[in-house]
Amino acid sequence: MIVKRFVADWMKVEESLVVIVLLFALSPIFFWVTVRLLALVYVSWQIYSRLPALRSRKTSRLPLLLIGNALLVVYSIGLNLSEYRNVTWSSYFSSLRNLRNSNASLPLNANGLKPDIYYIILDGYVRSDVLKDLYDYDNSEFVNNLEMEGFFVAQQSHSNYAKTILSVPSTLNMDYVDTFAPGLDDSKFWWLMEPFIDHSEVRTLLKSQGYQTVSFSTNWSLTDMNSADIHLAAFPVELTDFEQYLLQTTPLRLSQPFLQDSASVFTSETQRRTILHTLGALDDFVSDPDPVFVFAHILLPHPPFVLDAEGKPVQSATDFSFKDAEDFEGSSEEYRKGYKGQVEFLNSRLQEILTTILQQSNTPPIIIIQADHGSGLLAYFASVEKTCIRERLSPFAAYYFPGVSAAEIPDNLTPVNLFRFVFNEYFGGNFSLLENRYFYFADPLYIYRDVDVGSRLDETCTLP
Repeated sequence: MIVKRFVADWMKVEESLVVIVLLFALSPIFFWVTVRLLALVYVSWQIYSRLPALRSRKTSRLPLLLIGNALLVVYSIGLNLSEYRNVTWSSYFSSLRNLRNSNASLPLNANGLKPDIYYIILDGYVRSDVLKDLYDYDNSEFVNNLEMEGFFVAQQSHSNYAKTILSVPSTLNMDYVDTFAPGLDDSKFWWLMEPFIDHSEVRTLLKSQGYQTVSFSTNWSLTDMNSADIHLAAFPVELTDFEQYLLQTTPLRLSQPFLQDSASVFTSETQRRTILHTLGALDDFVSDPDPVFVFAHILLPHPPFVLDAEGKPVQSATDFSFKDAEDFEGSSEEYRKGYKGQVEFLNSRLQEILTTILQQSNTPPIIIIQADHGSGLLAYFASVEKTCIRERLSPFAAYYFPGVSAAEIPDNLTPVNLFRFVFNEYFGGNFSLLENRYFYFADPLYIYRDVDVGSRLDETCTLP
């Protein structure tokens, strides 16, 4: 072997190959070039310090090993460099500076009150009429209970985007993605939206009013507000997406059963614990003297299906995954059954939580229950033509707006206008409501390339 010519014995050959393979294996992670470089330095130093023979005059081939590893890193960077060139970085960083340097503020509430604000995102929860048509599930009991509590349940709600990573930052920045972050059409990087969630315009405006932000870990760091004033997690150790990637795609996955009691690994058990932790802590802040903005992204009823209608564990025959639409690793019937079970559990648990919040709040709170998009039974990420737009862009939406009558709430209120409406009604804001626009994506890899699907919102979709 070539390596054998440069290393003294087979043990050293094996160690050298491990180094090379590990570094090469990291190449698909576009934004971890720095990690790979640090790994190169660290591993090379370990080889140098632990293998004295390599430092002898006779076998001094350490530079060759370093050069070999360096070439692999350079090759990896080269593979990914084109993806970085597709981002208009000057425009992107300008957008970030505008966001972080924003000094926007709101007038004081006319009556001096600062109600707690709950923004509860139910991931993939479809509107009740679509739920009946495609899943044969009658959601009227849950809707009626909400209306009896004083909620306005939107009967014809629509989302502006078909993906969480676009819908949530759009809502929190009260604008369309191509407006507050232009120039991303040719980018594949979802993580570019992360700072627009963590440091959103809504959060800045509420901070100017003295609000504390509360967030919850979801096991998907892109939508976690990690810098919130209070960030709650179900596990002592929150793994990054990179760490979870390594655990999923390398032999390290064998360690997951031993880590799931203390770290947020990707398993059904940790997903259940994460969801139940968020639901169990949602009503913990009703007695706080300072106003709070509670940001709770709950990954239900979106796959994976880990809870049944009674909240008991569901064991899947496939590997744990967040895959949805045509990527879902199961049959349509399994999707329908799992989805309905998690809807039923969520309805029951959420009703208890909302009752507690409403009964124990000193000031009537503002509660926004807004799905980021609809379900994925008839969605095809690879084909906008085959996708049931009515299903995917018809999210469940219910609002508790104290002092505001149902007649004052626009029938066509979409997520991009939600906080514009709230700030106008409760904080003396002067935000005009934007024109409603509805987007899918032309390519599953390039989600920033918008396809206007407004004309297809009410199309008829049937089960295969």
